[in-house]
Amino acid sequence: MDFNPQQDTIAISVPAFRVRRGTDGLARYTEPYLVSLAIDESGIANPEPVLYLNSLYFPKVAKWTWVNFGGQGRLIYGPKNPGSFVSYSVLFMENDNDVRKLGETVEKVIKSTEAQALLGTLSAANPTYQVASLVLTQLTALVAGMLKQNEDDELARFEGTFFRDFNPPYNIGDSFTHENDFVTCPVKVIPLPLQEVKEELIAVNFPGAAPRMV
Repeated sequence: MDFNPQQDTIAISVPAFRVRRGTDGLARYTEPYLVSLAIDESGIANPEPVLYLNSLYFPKVAKWTWVNFGGQGRLIYGPKNPGSFVSYSVLFMENDNDVRKLGETVEKVIKSTEAQALLGTLSAANPTYQVASLVLTQLTALVAGMLKQNEDDELARFEGTFFRDFNPPYNIGDSFTHENDFVTCPVKVIPLPLQEVKEELIAVNFPGAAPRMV
């Protein structure tokens, strides 16, 4: 495959996941939901950093049952050319009391004073991937904390970073599996050379901008 990391795009997806057990050990089913965040070099190069958000709820998931997505899976980033790096974070929670407000709650957290202060650190000159990754970790913790206020339980929190100047770039074609006592979650990097593709995730500009579809 002829992949040009300077111009070709990638996508990062969760092809499937499995809830090994819920926080209630006696219940047969769990009610998990997934929240993902991602940021790349091109996103922090903007005067207003761009963060990629994704959330989805899964009712009545039997323990140890794989939840499989169609095609290449549930996108948590892209398709896009990230620049020199892209970092992602995946959060699994359980027992949302009002799933209709899940996306609204996540956006509220990301637009909060605390989140904007964190994102403001990315406006410094030439922020490094270490800074971007740390900000993403702290933003995920803010989201988890807000959702826990709804008496939801955190099942898992996973993260990772892929680099352009690596062999292969961005670990294209590779799959990784995150796992803890509650969740098994593979993550896949999909190369998309010489294709014009439209982004499928919501990009939110900061500070104070409304969500937009790129």
